[in-house]
Amino acid sequence: MNKIVIQIDELLIQGIDSLDPSVLQQTLQRALSEQIASHGIPDGWRPGTKISQVQASYPAENANSELIGQQTAQLVYGGKS
Repeated sequence: MNKIVIQIDELLIQGIDSLDPSVLQQTLQRALSEQIASHGIPDGWRPGTKISQVQASYPAENANSELIGQQTAQLVYGGKS
């Protein structure tokens, strides 16, 4: 089985101080792995593909590390918000 490496140089989340970075990272990794396992590698992903920027807005009152990780994974995987 080939190894898939996804490098995220910077993940900047502003306005939510209560997030747990390790939970966010674990959730993002798990959610991306699940997306790839369920749906395969997206057509737009080729070796060396770079996504320069993805932006999203989340309601701060409902935000938690797991929710932000899952929704960010959806954005990275398929450009869905």
